[in-house]
Amino acid sequence: MSLIERTILKLRFHVWSKLKANFCPSFYFSHSQFGEDMVVRFLTNDSTLGFYVDIGAHHPVYISNTYHFYSKGWRGINIDAIPGSMDVFKVLRPKDINLELCLSPLEGEEIDFFIFDRPAFNTFCSQRVDEVVASG
Repeated sequence: MSLIERTILKLRFHVWSKLKANFCPSFYFSHSQFGEDMVVRFLTNDSTLGFYVDIGAHHPVYISNTYHFYSKGWRGINIDAIPGSMDVFKVLRPKDINLELCLSPLEGEEIDFFIFDRPAFNTFCSQRVDEVVASG
């Protein structure tokens, strides 16, 4: 990733998105796909200290279950299997441990990983693939 690309990412997410927060509630209230971060905020009393492990991290900001917590001072481990997925994490979440790898319950087990045009749909689950394809 070039210096210009890293600079644009930082400006986009560290400056522009904070300005947008006042006009777009989703930027402030929840970054998660289904509001999971709001539940964790409540359960942790919106603490400024904590540690997370985000498996299937997808993106450091968009549809992120951990972005709010990173912004509050939490640190953690982000894991995603998509090749190149951690390049953006390294720029926007440098204080986290960012791992680009697949996890399996069995060592050496070969796993099918299905990659879609929209990365939020990527999955190991063939049943989920059938549902996504059927829904268009």
